Amino acid sequence: MTFKNKITNVQPLIPGGTTTITIGTGAKAPTMDRLQLILAPGASGTFNVSKINAIRCYANGRQFYVDGTGTVHNARRDYLGLFTATSELVLDFTEPNAKTAVEQYLSAIPLSMLQDFRVELDIDASASSGFTVAPIMHFRPPTQNPFIKKQFRMTQGFSAAGEQVIYLPNGPSGGKLVRVWIHEATAGNITSAELKARNVTGLEGTRVQFQNSQKHFGLVPQSGVLVMDFIEDGNLNGWFDTGALSEVELRLQGTAADAYTVYLEYLDPIGHL
Repeated sequence: MTFKNKITNVQPLIPGGTTTITIGTGAKAPTMDRLQLILAPGASGTFNVSKINAIRCYANGRQFYVDGTGTVHNARRDYLGLFTATSELVLDFTEPNAKTAVEQYLSAIPLSMLQDFRVELDIDASASSGFTVAPIMHFRPPTQNPFIKKQFRMTQGFSAAGEQVIYLPNGPSGGKLVRVWIHEATAGNITSAELKARNVTGLEGTRVQFQNSQKHFGLVPQSGVLVMDFIEDGNLNGWFDTGALSEVELRLQGTAADAYTVYLEYLDPIGHL
């Protein structure tokens, strides 16, 4: 059963500033499945997910989750077929489309195993004054979850069409990769992609092939976002362990010069924080 509690340790929100939401940790702290942030506009009514410029999560003082705008974050939930609204932001640390309950909750946050946990939101300067964020934590009794969901961001620009190669973290810097999210500056620019390591191909195909395969499992491809999804069928055993590999390459075929923002979504042992 999942319980819900309001979180009150929220720094005052300032347009153009960064606010911090702090979650209690320690021996008796619960396991957090998701954090639902209810966004309330001020008098001029200009506060919603589009006014959140960046999202960062920290555990034990280390940054383990990096995201872009609230709109970018919601596009990921749209891809997963989950409900989104401009008036709320949901940070889900579970795998909601997993085949089993064990896999679903494998990466939920065991707050009892941490010394601190906080979320930072960068607020756009155009947000109205007087706005608020009301966090609701969805949680279960304490667990000893072995993994934590990590997300890192990298950017790269290419000055010409053709094959475009991005080198991904591997070895000690790698992990159990479950998805690669590629956000294009020009929607639809990528026509095909391949992810490989030391001549071993993890995924390859055309854009249409990737997206049609994802639709078979109820996923919803988004404009301007190409997802290489190792667990599109909900089976976490499909992850691509770049921690055990070297020379991990993301090879893209682009129709023109472009700039990409790439988000790497991992499941990683919590001891690696």
